[in-house]
Amino acid sequence: MPVTRGFTGPVWEREQEFLAHWIGELPTPVGLFACDDDRGREVLEACTLAGIKVPTDVGVLGVDNDEVFCDLSDPPLSSIAQNAETSGYRAAELLDGMMRKKIGKPRRIVVEATGVIARRSTDYLAVGDEIATALKFIRDHNGKNISVEHVVREAATSRRSLEKTFRTSVGRTIHEEIQLVRLDLAKRLLLETPDSVEKVGHMAGFGSTPYFIQFFLKWVGKTPRRYRVDLAS
Repeated sequence: MPVTRGFTGPVWEREQEFLAHWIGELPTPVGLFACDDDRGREVLEACTLAGIKVPTDVGVLGVDNDEVFCDLSDPPLSSIAQNAETSGYRAAELLDGMMRKKIGKPRRIVVEATGVIARRSTDYLAVGDEIATALKFIRDHNGKNISVEHVVREAATSRRSLEKTFRTSVGRTIHEEIQLVRLDLAKRLLLETPDSVEKVGHMAGFGSTPYFIQFFLKWVGKTPRRYRVDLAS
C-alpha cells in the first residue's frame, strides 16, 4: 500500500483518510504489522479516524520499541525490540577484522530481536472478563511482587473459581503464568543488560537463583548463561 511519508498538512490528511479507508475495508479481527513505531502510531491514528476499535478489531504491532512513540500512542503501541547494542558490537567486530585484514569477504550480520514488548495495541484476549483482568494484572506488573492471591483479589472472585477457569482458558495455572511472565522479563534482561544471572533472576522476581535456573532450563531448554551466550555469538 503506497503511502507518502514525511508530509504534513493537507497532504498527510489525504494520506490518513486513504489509510483509514483501507483499514476499514479489511476483514476483522486482523493484525497489522507496521515497518516501525512511527508508522504504527500513524496506523493507530487512522483507526481512530475510521472509528475502528483497537485491539478488538485491529491489533497493531510496530518495530524498534521507541518508548516515546509507543507510550504516547493511543492506545500504547506494542513493538518488537531490536537488539541494537548487539548489532553495534558485531558491526564493530567485523570492521576491526576488516581493518586488520583478518576478514576479507563480506559477511551478513544477523541479530535476533530481543522480543515483543506487549502494550495495549495488541492486548486482546478471547477469554472471559475475569481471566482478561487476571492476565492484564499479571502482565502489567511483569509478574513482579505479586502472588496468586493478589491476582484473585484483582479479579474480584473466589480463588477456586478463578483457578479452575484460568486453567481451562489459558492451559496453565495462575502461578505458572506469573512465572512465565517473569521468565520473559528475565530473557530481555539477559539480552539487554550485562547483569549477572543472579541479579537478573532477582530483578525478574524469582525467589532464588537455583530455582530461577531450574525454571529457565525447564521452559527454555538451556540455562540462562547458555541462552545469553548463544544469542550473543
